[in-house]
Amino acid sequence: MVSVRKHRRRVYVRTHKRRINGKTIEVERHFRKLEYNQKESLSKTNNNITQINQNKTSISDLRLRNNINKKDIINDKKYIRTKPNVFELPLETAIYVPSTNNISEKISDKEFKSRIEEVRQWVSKMYGGFSSVKITGGFLSDNKNKVITENIVKVVFFSTETAWKKNRNALLIKIKRWRNKWNQESIGLEHEGDLFYIE
Repeated sequence: MVSVRKHRRRVYVRTHKRRINGKTIEVERHFRKLEYNQKESLSKTNNNITQINQNKTSISDLRLRNNINKKDIINDKKYIRTKPNVFELPLETAIYVPSTNNISEKISDKEFKSRIEEVRQWVSKMYGGFSSVKITGGFLSDNKNKVITENIVKVVFFSTETAWKKNRNALLIKIKRWRNKWNQESIGLEHEGDLFYIE
């Protein structure tokens, strides 16, 4: 005969009335161990769900912060525009001046400075001014066995939309002439965060 008794945690433990060599004790231990394993598994599952929810919350918070920051920037720009004697140059452009010939042949410092000065003067004439910064560029060789690096000067200028549209064709033509003059496959032109290679 078999009797069934209800455990307080709703786990049923079956015990045989016939006790032979402590068999009843072993059966009860088995079912109690199963109860513990179920509890532990459920706890781990709940912890994983909690962690996932926390991660989702973190991502949501990050997106919210980014949106708030963008709104702040937009509001700041609107605020500055309302003030008197404010002149805005909203468009940012940069020309990448290389220090090499034929992909990897380094030129002299004198020739490099001459290139930089030529670009600066042309930009100043067309757009009114510039700023420049030295950077290091790199790319993989044709056989992809070596990274080739070179010194580059990034000549940056800002402009109004009207000035940009008026001079953009002249800018592209000038960059193509520099590409031929400096023996380049292409020259980098960055406009509003996007990079173009002018061949």
